Amino acid sequence: MIDSRLYRGVLAAGAVVAGSALTGVGVDASIAADKSNGLASKTPVQIMNAAAGALKSTHSYVLTAEIKQSGSIMGMKLIYDGARDEVQMTQGPGSVAVILASGRAYMRANAYMWRQKTTSSAATALAARWIEVPDSTFKGLLSDLGKVEPSTLASCLADGPYGAITKVGTRTVGGKPAVVLRDAGGVPGDGPGTIAIATTGPAYVIQMVETGPTRAGGRVDACNDGKGSDSTGTIRFSDYGHAPAVRIPADPIKSPTSSSPAA
Repeated sequence: MIDSRLYRGVLAAGAVVAGSALTGVGVDASIAADKSNGLASKTPVQIMNAAAGALKSTHSYVLTAEIKQSGSIMGMKLIYDGARDEVQMTQGPGSVAVILASGRAYMRANAYMWRQKTTSSAATALAARWIEVPDSTFKGLLSDLGKVEPSTLASCLADGPYGAITKVGTRTVGGKPAVVLRDAGGVPGDGPGTIAIATTGPAYVIQMVETGPTRAGGRVDACNDGKGSDSTGTIRFSDYGHAPAVRIPADPIKSPTSSSPAA
């Protein structure tokens, strides 16, 4: 996919939430504007550069994803409001939400997740309650979320590596006019897929689809661990510059790391 490394940064963030727990998307006003940004007539390289520039200029967004890896499906929603992060993850019957703010971490899990670590009665009592835990509990998540900050996303989008990139054409994606590019993949650090970029308002990325595995190798950096991946799925972006504020939970239960599903 076009910038498979960016995709794996998102996957890694969700995987950390899922791994730790188990061991309303709006339309951006700029995208909704009718004025064309001229991208439809540009080359693939020009389109990618424009998308990277738009990402650099934003300070918040909402990301939703559905990712399939090794036979399991994970759903994830990330709210990045410029100062705090909230990650919501679902996998099978389990769900977990994590808020990272000002050196503090909060998590909320459903009864299914709690039952993996405690008694049924305790799981029922803790279900849907916010728990304050040491931010070190989600040290890996903090690192991986850095990969999906706007400036890092922009860098990943611009740097490659890519296989052969072609312009598929224009279409409506998620109710928004967009130009779609296809990456053939087939090179180290990359995998096949498509990316849809808005053709009205700023050149924001609307959707990324991973259609095949990512090859191992390539330059190892903030967006690529060089290990490759068999994951596929879809990532959607919205609410650029207008993401809802991530709010610190009121009166959370204070708990040592050993008492949470993340332990």
